[in-house]
Amino acid sequence: MKAYKWIGLCILTLILLVGCSKSDDIEKTDEAPKDSEVNESVNSEVEDDKPEVENESASEEEKQLVENDTPSEEELEIRRKMLDVISFNQLYERDKLIEPYMHTIFVSDEDYDKTKSEIQERFKNFNIDIDILEEPKFVEVSDSHGVVQLKIRSRATRVEDGHSYRNNVAVHEYSLVNVNDEWLIESIEVLEDTVEYID
Repeated sequence: MKAYKWIGLCILTLILLVGCSKSDDIEKTDEAPKDSEVNESVNSEVEDDKPEVENESASEEEKQLVENDTPSEEELEIRRKMLDVISFNQLYERDKLIEPYMHTIFVSDEDYDKTKSEIQERFKNFNIDIDILEEPKFVEVSDSHGVVQLKIRSRATRVEDGHSYRNNVAVHEYSLVNVNDEWLIESIEVLEDTVEYID
């Protein structure tokens, strides 16, 4: 404990010595600026550093946008339901569960058999592992319709002979519809201008 007191006393002494020597230097200098000169200099620097009024209003607008972008409890619940159906859709595709997968998508009665057959064919020919790389972007959210974008890395772990697949990173846009209080995926579109081929 004595060592800490001694170190503290040494530091305090050094601070006082440095402070006293600085004040002696200032008193000895005849060319030292007066207080009024220092104030003018500081004021002019502050004036030069002030942003233009347009920038101030722009930052206020940005603040308002951020505040207005905060979703309500109702919208948060809708977002959660949309993400749930997307997650189950991806899970069922990974596990090749055709019937549960079909329950996550919106298909008209006349297209049901054709769509199911296409999905079974895809499940038979490919195993695709996906990783979501970024937080979801909610492009549109309402009681009846939603659009969610996800940046996804897709890698084929198995490709049947006669087929090919290029591993990629791309933004997938999910359009969802609320049918009898159940969210379903209406379509999934890979945004072509975002596709980057990997490996």
